[in-house]
Amino acid sequence: MIWRIIGVLVLAALIVTGYLWIRDWKEHRLQIEYRRYAGAITETSVAAELYRNKKDSFSVVRDSILRKYNVTAKEMLDFKERFKDDHEEWAVFWKYVTDMTDSSVKWWQEELRKRAKISADSIRAKVQSDSI
Repeated sequence: MIWRIIGVLVLAALIVTGYLWIRDWKEHRLQIEYRRYAGAITETSVAAELYRNKKDSFSVVRDSILRKYNVTAKEMLDFKERFKDDHEEWAVFWKYVTDMTDSSVKWWQEELRKRAKISADSIRAKVQSDSI
């Protein structure tokens, strides 16, 4: 009798552990997929802004970005269609996009600050060497 109870408890523990492991695995796979598509959207958005008036250049850069993330334009559209009726999950996905975009913008701002400082320092050094 005690062995049956122990057996049932062990079986229940295995089932719960298996369920939790599968749920975490699915969540992890979903996050990887979201990061992949969010990265493609983020970089494409930045490229669209950078190449706003250069349609041919943008097309080349966009194709390069899609290859980088191993995604086709059709897959992007299919991904969007998957969330057609699930607005809550669509909002979760766009949180990934927003976080990546914010991170990208902050990185570019910092990079531009560094470049401006280097330029200012080099101009200052040139002016000082010219005045000597």
